[in-house]
Amino acid sequence: MLTLIRRVPQELTIALLAALTALFTLAPLNFGPWAIFLSWAPIYLIGGPTRENITSFWRTLPVGAACGLAVLVLFQHYGTVLGSSTAAGAAMLVVICFVMTTVMMYLGRIPALTLLPGMFIGFASYLATALGGFGFDPGNPYAAFVSVVVMSLLGPALAWLAGYLTTPHAPSKPPVPVRT
Repeated sequence: MLTLIRRVPQELTIALLAALTALFTLAPLNFGPWAIFLSWAPIYLIGGPTRENITSFWRTLPVGAACGLAVLVLFQHYGTVLGSSTAAGAAMLVVICFVMTTVMMYLGRIPALTLLPGMFIGFASYLATALGGFGFDPGNPYAAFVSVVVMSLLGPALAWLAGYLTTPHAPSKPPVPVRT
C-alpha cells in the first residue's frame, strides 16, 4: 500500500506565498502586489486552480489590462476635446470608459474570452498600477501594462502552486526490475 506524503498546511502555504509577493514591491520592479492577489483569489471563486480556470484567467487578464491602457492613452490624447475644464475632462472620460467597457463586453462573446471578471480585474489592476505610479518605469503607461500583466499572471500561478503544495501526493514507485 502506498503511503501519501503529508501535505503542507494550506494556511501556512498561502501565507508564505502571499508574504513573498512583498519582494515584488522592491526596486527595480516596484510592483503593486494587489494585482497578484486580485488574480489569485478569484481562481477559487470559479472552482479552484485547474488548468482550464487558470488559462481562462491568463487569456482575459491581459485583454482587460490592454483596455485599461487604451482608456489612459485615449484620455491623454483626447481628454481636452470637449474643453479644458474639469467637467469637460470628466465628460470625455465617461465617453472613453463607456466605449472601452463596451469593447470588453463584446470581446467577452469570443469563446476564449468569456471570463469577463478576468478582463475587469486586468482593467482595474492596470489603472491602479498606472495611476498609482507603480511598475518598473513609473509614469510610463506601457511599462505599467507590462508590469500589471506580469503581476496578474503570477496570481493564478500562485493559486496553482498553493494547491499543489497542499495536496498530498503519492511517492513515486521505484522501477520494477526486469528479469532476464
